[in-house]
Amino acid sequence: MLPALRGSMASTAVEVKPGTACELCGAAAAVHCEADAASLCWACDTSVHGANFLVARHLRRIACACCHSLDDDRVISGASSPPVRSICRSCGPDATELSSSASSPLESCVSTADSKAGPEEEMEGDATSRVEGDGGRRWALRRRSRR
Repeated sequence: MLPALRGSMASTAVEVKPGTACELCGAAAAVHCEADAASLCWACDTSVHGANFLVARHLRRIACACCHSLDDDRVISGASSPPVRSICRSCGPDATELSSSASSPLESCVSTADSKAGPEEEMEGDATSRVEGDGGRRWALRRRSRR
């Protein structure tokens, strides 16, 4: 008999202490998988969660690059995720603007990973995008509607 599934991840912010090592290789941990109770670096996360479709379903929280907090605003799943330098709302360049203008967790995600699509390229289907800049940095969020 399978154990009961958890309804959602803990809603309170948790912290990965600075210098927390990956449980497999000892490199700096970047994500935390609650299902595996493990902190992992990007390479080990890809290896572990790419093993099969069952473990690819695990939700992993990305640690903030500044304060190392984990919360439900920065969650990934799937077989492999490209390394992302994620910054939480409280550490973002316009922390007060982001927290007051964000209406959903998707809209509050701040990441320095560049999108493959350029600003001129159109996205398939209905899409919204928001781009905010601070000097040479570019933060982008794109949300695609599912068909």
